[in-house]
Amino acid sequence: MAVEASERARRWLRDAARNLEEDVYDNAIYHSQMCVETSAKAVLIALGIDYPRDHDVSDVFRRLKERRDLPEWFAANIDYIASAVESLALKRGPSSYGYEHGIDPESFREEAGKQVNIAERCHTLCDRLIHELYAR
Repeated sequence: MAVEASERARRWLRDAARNLEEDVYDNAIYHSQMCVETSAKAVLIALGIDYPRDHDVSDVFRRLKERRDLPEWFAANIDYIASAVESLALKRGPSSYGYEHGIDPESFREEAGKQVNIAERCHTLCDRLIHELYAR
């Protein structure tokens, strides 16, 4: 299930990159959020950790710092990933329902590229861990 979740996250990332290329900035952020959330949840699934059925699982993810069985390279990135999960969860509503609040999709232009890059880094890290765990 973790591998399937990571693959789904990869598809969200692909959508985010395509949205960015097509200047659909609100969707680029929404899909980036879904990528980061799904990538983090894939790691939690791989480690057998139950998580809340919520978009922001950063608190549960940060607890991974207490573990001693994770590779150093991944442990060094736990805060980065958790912060991305938390930050993008806050952007999820405005990016997907901005029209309800008069938020123009163009208003996401400045941060869309940055968020897609963050999503790519998070997915790469999480996917690498999952593949290392299952290669053992």
